[in-house]
Amino acid sequence: MLFPPQNNGKEDKEEEQDSKQDAKDSKQDAKDSKQDAKDSKQDAKDSKQDAKDSKQDAKEKSPNPQNAPAAEPSSLVEEESKDDMKPQVDNIRKDPKELHLRAEGKLQTPINSSTPVSSALTEQQPVSGSLLQSETPGPSQCPQTFKNTTFTKPAKVIFTIDENEQTSKTPPPWKKNLTERLQARSHVMEQRMLELESLRQEQERKSAKRLPDDDLGREWLNTDRLTLATRAYLLDKLLPTLVPGVEQMLMQIEKRKILSQADIPTKFDPINYLGEYLMRNNTNYIKDQEMSGYQRVMKDVTEELKVHVPDTIGNRVSRMKEKVKEKREQREYISTVKVQVASVRKQALEEQFSEWVLNTKGMIPIAVIQNVLNDFFQKPDLHLESHSEDLIIMNTMEPGFTQEQFVQYISSHIADLKSEVFEELLKHLCHSAEEFREIVKGVMRRQMFADLFLQCDTGKVRVLHRQRTLALLEAFYDQSSQTTRSLLRNPRQWPFVEFEEIELTEFWGDTDIKKHIYEDFDELLLQMKTLATRKLVGQGHEKEQQRREIKHAQQRGSAAEQGYSTSSTAEQAQQRGSAAEQEPLTGQEPNRDYEAESLRGSVAEDDSRRGSVEESEQRRMSAARQRKRSSVDSGSFKGSETGGRRGSTGHRKGSGRKWSASDYRPRRESVTEDSHQAQPTPPTGSALEEPEAGSASQSQEGGATKEKQEEAPTASKSDRPLGGSKKERPADKACEPKTQHIEGKFWSGEFFISDWKTKHSRSEDEEQAKIICGDPRFADLHGIIRNIQTYKEIKGRSAFSLTSLNLLQFVQLLETFVGEDTPLRVSQNLISFFQKNYSETKQEKMRALEQARQNAFRVRKELLLEALFQKWDNDGSGFLDLNEVDELLHTYKEGMEKESMKKAKLHIQFPKQQSGCEVKLSSKQFQNYIELVVSELRGNEDQVLENVVEFLMCSLNRTHTEGLRNCARRKWLHHIQHAAQTSGVSLEPVYFETFRALTQDAEAHGNKKISAHISLLEENQLLPTRGDVLLRNVACTLDDAPYVLNKALYRDMQGISFTVVDEGKPIHVPQVQHHGNIFFWNQSRSKSEQNGSFLALPLQDANMRIFGVLAVDTLRDPQEVNIFLPHEISFYQGVANAFSTAYHYVHSREHILHTVLTGIRWLFSITSGISSVTTCFIEPSSEQEDYVLRSTMVTDSLGLAEILTRSPVISRKTCVFRDFLFKCIDTSDVVLASAGGETHIVIPIRQRTGEAMGVLDVNIGRSRMLVFQEYKDLQKMMKMIQNVADELLGELSGEIKKNEVIEMERSGEVRRAGVLFFRAMLQELRECLDTLTPMDFVSLLIYEHKPPLDSQGMDPQELEANVALVHDFLKGVILFSQQDIGPLRDLEEWQKWKFYINKNLVKDLCVFDPTASNVRVNVQLVSRYIQDHSRTEVWKFGNLVIELLYHWINICLILIELKNKKDGSIIPPLPRKSETSISQKISKKSLSTES
Repeated sequence: MLFPPQNNGKEDKEEEQDSKQDAKDSKQDAKDSKQDAKDSKQDAKDSKQDAKDSKQDAKEKSPNPQNAPAAEPSSLVEEESKDDMKPQVDNIRKDPKELHLRAEGKLQTPINSSTPVSSALTEQQPVSGSLLQSETPGPSQCPQTFKNTTFTKPAKVIFTIDENEQTSKTPPPWKKNLTERLQARSHVMEQRMLELESLRQEQERKSAKRLPDDDLGREWLNTDRLTLATRAYLLDKLLPTLVPGVEQMLMQIEKRKILSQADIPTKFDPINYLGEYLMRNNTNYIKDQEMSGYQRVMKDVTEELKVHVPDTIGNRVSRMKEKVKEKREQREYISTVKVQVASVRKQALEEQFSEWVLNTKGMIPIAVIQNVLNDFFQKPDLHLESHSEDLIIMNTMEPGFTQEQFVQYISSHIADLKSEVFEELLKHLCHSAEEFREIVKGVMRRQMFADLFLQCDTGKVRVLHRQRTLALLEAFYDQSSQTTRSLLRNPRQWPFVEFEEIELTEFWGDTDIKKHIYEDFDELLLQMKTLATRKLVGQGHEKEQQRREIKHAQQRGSAAEQGYSTSSTAEQAQQRGSAAEQEPLTGQEPNRDYEAESLRGSVAEDDSRRGSVEESEQRRMSAARQRKRSSVDSGSFKGSETGGRRGSTGHRKGSGRKWSASDYRPRRESVTEDSHQAQPTPPTGSALEEPEAGSASQSQEGGATKEKQEEAPTASKSDRPLGGSKKERPADKACEPKTQHIEGKFWSGEFFISDWKTKHSRSEDEEQAKIICGDPRFADLHGIIRNIQTYKEIKGRSAFSLTSLNLLQFVQLLETFVGEDTPLRVSQNLISFFQKNYSETKQEKMRALEQARQNAFRVRKELLLEALFQKWDNDGSGFLDLNEVDELLHTYKEGMEKESMKKAKLHIQFPKQQSGCEVKLSSKQFQNYIELVVSELRGNEDQVLENVVEFLMCSLNRTHTEGLRNCARRKWLHHIQHAAQTSGVSLEPVYFETFRALTQDAEAHGNKKISAHISLLEENQLLPTRGDVLLRNVACTLDDAPYVLNKALYRDMQGISFTVVDEGKPIHVPQVQHHGNIFFWNQSRSKSEQNGSFLALPLQDANMRIFGVLAVDTLRDPQEVNIFLPHEISFYQGVANAFSTAYHYVHSREHILHTVLTGIRWLFSITSGISSVTTCFIEPSSEQEDYVLRSTMVTDSLGLAEILTRSPVISRKTCVFRDFLFKCIDTSDVVLASAGGETHIVIPIRQRTGEAMGVLDVNIGRSRMLVFQEYKDLQKMMKMIQNVADELLGELSGEIKKNEVIEMERSGEVRRAGVLFFRAMLQELRECLDTLTPMDFVSLLIYEHKPPLDSQGMDPQELEANVALVHDFLKGVILFSQQDIGPLRDLEEWQKWKFYINKNLVKDLCVFDPTASNVRVNVQLVSRYIQDHSRTEVWKFGNLVIELLYHWINICLILIELKNKKDGSIIPPLPRKSETSISQKISKKSLSTES
């Protein structure tokens, strides 16, 4: 039973007093509410009265509406007017002229709706007094109030008010009063509610104090799901009233003593009492009933139970609160972790800052850190390319970062990176700091070499003699010690000596490894491989013996556990013994040859320095062992070596199948002494970090290697000293603390990676252009010369010369000689040697000065004549009329030099003149003509040239309009050439710019709407009856695309295009509707719409051969008269000429790229030391840089080429750590460099002028250099690529005629490009074979009877293999020259083959064409003879004739296979053109706007 708590008497009195006080408060609240109602009614009445009064006042005080609008009489309006006037006052202050006019009364301000009435009345009064005084009213201007309206006295200054505020309505005053009263009343009510709430809380506290909580109510708290909903409902709706009722009922029963007098009847009915109590205390009608302690606890329990009842508001709110709390805690935790991580990262970056080389101010260049982050974000495995978009790399190296700025800048770019990525970033920063140290060292070395150049250049001609420089390098190399020579590079070899300076027989047949760029490189490599192989074999035998002992111990049977322990102990002892025995074996070679030891030590130091950029020494050892294991486990093969340094197991020439054109795809050959020997990685400290190639090994050796790898940890543990501490893994050498000095020298802070050329080189073109622009005689040419310099976007390249070196080339030559790993003292010794020995005679100095003067005059002459040509060719046609030029030249000196000019005309070859046609001179022909004229005139050549140019310039009168038109047209023509230079190997941008130039000129200078399309000639193979060739529409403007694009025009169809092709001159049809021989591509056009002009222009190459037609018409022009004017026709001829130049420019790059890919595949088929080759072409830069590079093709180690269509450009500012590409372009020389622990051989592809147009970046991995055989084969590939590039570029410029050596070259340009590399190689091999004498073949014929002297100690098996090699290659050559040879059964004996080796054999080989249609060679038989002989075997044989025959036979087999394949097999792997023409991407908007 429930009983109420017992209270004492004091508490009852306090309760009675509180109840009385509550009653008084309730009465007072009722009175206050009544008073508030009265006040609200009175306020409503007052607001209505205020509205009436304001309307009445407005009617009484409003002026004539014709004079001014009604004013707003409230004080609020006055304040708003002042606020509106403030910005106008500021405007008057800012404009002194307006202030002056207002002061004089000349400037009036209009009146708008918000201007006060009094101000409007004084509008015509002049402004007087200070502006600031008139802005603020004085004491006499204080407002006067009348009731609720305020009037302001007239102001002295009238201000313009915004027109938008004229229409705004000012709120009436009654509304403001009402708002203020309501706000005051709401504030009072809010205060009252707060007081009531505080009173209620005070009462609850008193009640809780009087009636404490009864914990018995906690028994209702039960979260059982079965009764949860019911219990919550009862506690919420019924029990709070029922429990007190039951208590009262029990109290009445106890008071009436009903239970003690159960036998006495009573009128008290408990049920009725309880029902009456429930009715009297119904919660719907009684509010704020006082609760007992039991009820309060029950209420709290109810609230707790509601939270657990599903699908209720309390439950949802509770869950939301829990989620909010959880997320808040999670955010707080994440914030805490972020703060901790940020603190740790900040500390790590602060420590990293000390690893960098700082300048004198203690700062790091900003551009360097930006390059580091950019390189890190560009790593493909991290997928952080989007982060590099926020990096804006600076062009200068002047500003730098302090430690705090360094941490802040890096932290801002890596805030969202994970911890693993941040660790990678720290490693990258550490390695970059080490690389930056090497870069600074290189900068210091380059500065020393630059100062040396300036000292040697005593004549100040800015060039030094190349041959004398090479001779001094050779002398310094010869007198250096063996240790120093091991670090230097041999100046008698390539790249110091160019291909043209090497004899053909030496270039193709020299196999002397002593002539490697690194002296004794191959011998040291072979020694290290042999040493490592012996170790591996010895450990394999020891391991096999240990395994036998273990097996024997296990078979004893009695004590297996004891046997196991005994065998393991013996195994460890044997391993320790074998390790002890191997130590003296390792040291034998170095003790024998001190110089070899010093070389290995120095090279090991260099390689460890390069290797530390990527990983520590232990990691390199582990990776090397892993590569060795994969190489050994690759299996054994018959014949010569298989596999490669990357685990390739492709077929070799000794693999048992024929070698054909398909074989110059991925194949590998190792260069080792014996094919059965494995090539494990030498230990750290050897001459090479890794072997050049991993040859196949026997299976037992592979097993021994595996077991050695598995048990290596056991041996290392046993060798550990007892009781010693655990040996820690050595840290990365790149991350060890570094000093701020480099070899005792501190960095001055100068950094010439970006501004080296700006400081140390100058362009002759720019200097001469400045001189001409400063000469007032050529004022009319100044603008044209500036445009020429602007449009010359690719600048800063040095042309290669066999006789001279400029500053950049001299510095690069010396840097290549000393290498990157030599100490600075070696460079200082070299500088001292040059200072003592480099000298020039007086005659040489005079000759150099004269050469410099002639060079300056040549550049000046070209600029003047080019500017004169452009001024003369005002319409941009690209040609001048010879007769017009002669007429003007004959008036020079009033015709006194007419005879001299006629003599000059006899020495120049003009284009063939057709009957009735004028002779056209191109820019180059015009320059040659003027040069011959100047040479025939008397006087100083420089002065005569300037006089002739000045005379011709003054004789040409051009109006200002013509000059502007010429400038615009030159710009559009330049855009066509720029599109070709930046398009990679695609013609679509060229088509786009061509059509845009035509459309823009027609709209700007002809007021026409034109249509255009380009047709190219194709061989008609499908329908030869309709003509040998056809014209294919390859591109057109957008509107004509559905009717013109990809359509073909045959000779038997209407049209004048083939007439243009045949005659080679443009044809203009003013009215096509009256011509009768015009073919309309849009057949749906009615005859009435076939009204307009048509112009067809021939597209010619440099040799004046027609390859297509450019057609322009005005059929879509709505005007009736729309014929083409002469200046328009001339400009369209210039567009056709510019398109032809751009077209052949792109195709020349296509053919060069195809040749490069062919050469790389050939090289990869016979070498294994090259990891990848990247081909880059030079492009003009859109920023303030000389040029940029675009990576066009990447060929991996398997020979698979990837053509990069949308690759980003490579700028100089983003290549602080990989600037070797730009060094190669700047100097046009080969650059040997290392980056990221990998060695790069960067080779330029030169133009005919000697400037570089692209580079090949040959990556040879971690090796210091290729072995001599691979190094020579790389030279062969580059020489062939350069020869083909010279030929293609010469044909493009018209300097040389097309040379077709083999029959396959006549099958089309694409097929010709696919075989040019092999044709160039075949051509050189013919020249080499032609130099052979009969005695060279006699020595081969008697080789089996009288071997050379150097082969006396040779193994009989090897001697027999050499004899077979000689016989097989001679048989293969005979099969090519003697195609009608007898049956095979008659040729089994070697004596019968000897009769075919005579004096005519070499002649037959020199004229043999493998692609001729009448050639029938037994390819299978030839392949059977040579397929068992690998490239390594031929190289090691070391005979010039066999070396030449090897290459000659294989090249012939490749060409024969290419001839037999379909046309599609040699299509260059260029980017696939879009299926739709570029015209479909041109919009009218883009055509009408200039770029």
